[in-house]
Amino acid sequence: MDRRTADFWNTADNTAAEYTQLILERKEYGMISPAQGPFWNHQPYPVKVVPDALCFPVRAHTMSSTDLAIARAIDDSLSRTHLRAEIDCNSPTRTRTEVQSFQWSRNTASGGGLYPINLYRYTPCGSHLPAGLYVLNPITSQWQQLMSGALPQDVWPCTHGETLLVTVEFWRSAFKYGDFAYQATSVDVGIVVAALVSRLDATVGSVAIDWSPDEHKLSDFLGIDPLDEGIYCTITLPRDISSDFFVPSVDSSTEVSRAHSGTKPVRFPTTVALQKQRLGEAPNIRVPFSAKRTLAPTPVAIRRGSSSFGRYSGKEIGVDVLSRMVQRGRATADSLLGVSPESDLFPCVHVAALCVNVQGLSHSLIPDVRTHTPVSPVRFCPQLPELLLNTYLLKNYDPLRSAAVLVLCADLQQIVLDYGASGYRWACAEIGFYCQSAYAVAAQEQVSAGAVLGFDARYQRDYLGLPDNLIPVLNILVGVDRPHAQWRNSLL
Repeated sequence: MDRRTADFWNTADNTAAEYTQLILERKEYGMISPAQGPFWNHQPYPVKVVPDALCFPVRAHTMSSTDLAIARAIDDSLSRTHLRAEIDCNSPTRTRTEVQSFQWSRNTASGGGLYPINLYRYTPCGSHLPAGLYVLNPITSQWQQLMSGALPQDVWPCTHGETLLVTVEFWRSAFKYGDFAYQATSVDVGIVVAALVSRLDATVGSVAIDWSPDEHKLSDFLGIDPLDEGIYCTITLPRDISSDFFVPSVDSSTEVSRAHSGTKPVRFPTTVALQKQRLGEAPNIRVPFSAKRTLAPTPVAIRRGSSSFGRYSGKEIGVDVLSRMVQRGRATADSLLGVSPESDLFPCVHVAALCVNVQGLSHSLIPDVRTHTPVSPVRFCPQLPELLLNTYLLKNYDPLRSAAVLVLCADLQQIVLDYGASGYRWACAEIGFYCQSAYAVAAQEQVSAGAVLGFDARYQRDYLGLPDNLIPVLNILVGVDRPHAQWRNSLL
């Protein structure tokens, strides 16, 4: 049966392996037919809302150190001060009404608009919030209460300290990405978690990350269907024993309030199949990461930024900018996934660079940016314009006037063979770590950076001469904006 038909995904054995092949061959053979969407008359609200819930501001006049750390981490990752939080022209009317101060922009990441990610928070005490369970609304910058009081110890991963739970609503994801949703939003998870953890590590100390929580048990408790909302990881903060800040809990409730995104979810065949495989693996999947981890790289202190992304001037940059992006990405991945010998079983991200306007390296290929030195050989690529003309990049982002295109690859076929759909999630999240790192370095350099999915994966791999086991997942365009749209930011 053809993997490009919806019926195929109801019976496929290793759906993660089939999905990897589907995306690899997209340019030659296409995706699922007939394609679903976009559903403009049925589009979901871009955040989860809880009708009639008690709501508390993310920032309050009196906050504990933990509250402040979480608020700053949200600013860095999901809220209006982040590069990705600006609203685009396709946002629902309700969104445009509530955000007011947001700019109108496609902005600096694939898909535009807000991430399809939900952030839950359990706080026991020592916070400006009453003890209980909450879900974030990043548009109104409020915590919506789902349940008050203590949570059952046999369900919640940590009932002794602040815990954040990161989930993805696949309908919100698929509305933007179609059948690319499982790949794209696993990358989104990596971007968001890297930003969250970078800030939390810097302010409260090393946090604990669980990349394989019990999705069945947590979904039952939260009242969500795991085929519609996937649970990706938990982040547990060290206990703030010095805090004397306390808000007594209101009467405990025994049931979690229901939250929704405005419209009934539409299920895509690939997303459902991959999530079924993931649920069949959990919680028995062997996680190849160490529980011990190092601190994430220090966050970049940017209050607000704006960039044209895709309207480049053609001005050159130095190759050191690309090297620092990749070095920070590797450090972030080592921090968030662990650096024990066990993690060596999980292949690392490989980054090549197409140098369009890089000082001394124009129209050249750097096969491996991580190991590149001033004396390393590079490959001159006179056909580089042809490559860029024949890929998705040129249609939207004018890569011939960018400085470089970082091509992030992973050995997805081996990963899904060893770790199934769970491994596919983790590998794409690691790509997201690199993406967030590229944004951070670009902000420091005041250049533009933006991510574009690897829609032409096999074509790119063959042109770059990469080994057959590597699959391009994401492209990061780096460039200098045109004078009328130069990077603007304010540093903290």
